[in-house]
Amino acid sequence: MNTNDSPDALDAEAHELLARGYTMLAQAARLRAAQPRQTAAPPSTKPPLVDTRDCAHSLGVSTATVNRMVQAGRIPFITVGESRRFEMGPVLAALEHHGATRNVREATSKNRVVLPGVRLLSRRKGLSSP
Repeated sequence: MNTNDSPDALDAEAHELLARGYTMLAQAARLRAAQPRQTAAPPSTKPPLVDTRDCAHSLGVSTATVNRMVQAGRIPFITVGESRRFEMGPVLAALEHHGATRNVREATSKNRVVLPGVRLLSRRKGLSSP
């Protein structure tokens, strides 16, 4: 581009550059639209890991009871950092294997397991027996 170009020539050149840029953007948009869309990864089918408190709540026992079962080797766990995490499926299977019955209380929708010799914590005042 010369410094001797007239303003009209500069306007024409700018218009041509803008038109080429628009054409390139339109081509890129068409190419992008023609590509198959990448779908999001399917949600994980792995069961969620729960902490000691949630495990105890699901079983209807105290966290101390869960810790005693871990130390006795009665239930499996995964160490994440310095904390324990539990998969409820294997925990329930291990308790059934070790003699805990899967006698689910019909009155609750929590599917709590009744463990022989373990008093269940109640949300009401005091403790309830199985």
